[in-house]
Amino acid sequence: MSERAASREFAVNRRTVRKMVEHEVPPGYQESQPRPKPKLGPFLSTIEQIVSDPQGHGFVGKQRLTAIGVYDLLRKDHGYVGGRAQVRRAVKSLRCTVALKADTVGANRRTPMFSPT
Repeated sequence: MSERAASREFAVNRRTVRKMVEHEVPPGYQESQPRPKPKLGPFLSTIEQIVSDPQGHGFVGKQRLTAIGVYDLLRKDHGYVGGRAQVRRAVKSLRCTVALKADTVGANRRTPMFSPT
């Protein structure tokens, strides 16, 4: 089937048909460069310190380190004026990177209860 016939049959542009033929899986959206973070940028190192060592920043015992707690700490102690959702996204991504670093070192490895045979 030609591109033109496929375009007509599926009611899509010919360029779209050409892209579908060229790529087995859609290439997806890729940003050319990361988005700037004018309000959160200066506080990323502080957030990373808080996530990596919560006991040193007032989160002790059974208190759980939450993104909202980090947000409140940034506002109160460091003068952050940005949004709460930005802090939540930053904490989430930093937790993932901290967990990956710990996993590569072998610190947080769990042993399975049983092994499939």
